[in-house]
Amino acid sequence: MIKSRLCDLIGIKYPIIQAGMGPFSNNNLCVATANAGVLGLLSTSGVFDKDAQPWIYDDFVRTGEADPDDDMATVLEKVLKRTYRLVKDKGGIFGPNVMVSKEILPAAQTMIDTAIRVREENPDMKKHLKVMYTSAGDPLGWEDKIKGAGFTWIHIVPSVRAAIRSKKAGVDVIVASGHEGGFHTSWEPVHSMVLGTRFLATQESDFHPMWKQEVVDAGDRATLVARGFVGPARWLKTPRSQEHAKHTLQKSPGVFLGIPEDYSTADEVTKFEIESMKATFEGNKEKAMMAAGEAAQRIKDMPRVNDLVQGIMRETEIVLREAPKKILA
Repeated sequence: MIKSRLCDLIGIKYPIIQAGMGPFSNNNLCVATANAGVLGLLSTSGVFDKDAQPWIYDDFVRTGEADPDDDMATVLEKVLKRTYRLVKDKGGIFGPNVMVSKEILPAAQTMIDTAIRVREENPDMKKHLKVMYTSAGDPLGWEDKIKGAGFTWIHIVPSVRAAIRSKKAGVDVIVASGHEGGFHTSWEPVHSMVLGTRFLATQESDFHPMWKQEVVDAGDRATLVARGFVGPARWLKTPRSQEHAKHTLQKSPGVFLGIPEDYSTADEVTKFEIESMKATFEGNKEKAMMAAGEAAQRIKDMPRVNDLVQGIMRETEIVLREAPKKILA
């Protein structure tokens, strides 16, 4: 069996992380991946903006066994408790993915505080809710809260500079996300390796069937970069996303110039994205926009999560076993 330091650090069976994909709920996908022996991550972006995107919020609440009238903290508490209940018998390991960009810091604070409180109130949960995964922002300033609560802290970075800041903050694990990765990408085109997307196109994935099928059907040169909620985002290439890219060039050119911009410069573009996400949720292909990493061009099926994980591990073992034979003396 292939193991890594990550397996020993957080107790997962296989050295694989399921990305905390949003903006839709991935409450069921997280359960399936955790039970398959990899690190399951819960998306939390769906509860950040109840008023502007109620369709996303309502779905997150429904799949998390919460109540539409619950406040943000209560929704997350119920989602965490549901996840724990469904993974504990199989030893599943999970955690929330919390975006900490400056535009949503108050919400991020609530998310992290809630996870800490729920974990402390349920001691056995510490065997399963082990990870705090942060993204889309600066890790500095969070170290006392996250590390002090006993989480293994994972932060996703787009550059060496960001990795150095993560080290300074005391992050336990960094995920080096290249510009080619899934959905949210960096302001500057620093490429590394392909991340994300594969778990989106699975049977248990909560995402709309149309979105999942579009990933499976994607071919070569199937993505483009345009504005997203917290910066640049990679979209499957469609007439709708190409129109979005034109809007981005006009209203938020920093995406293509490597210059970070806040919401104030891209209000119209963000509204277009929200409208497109609603269309995706409703299955309206003409107006929908669907995100994916460059890896989408290599995804050709929609397996069950456990079958996917077992297939990845078998293939990896074969590659590693055959590698010495490929090296010239």
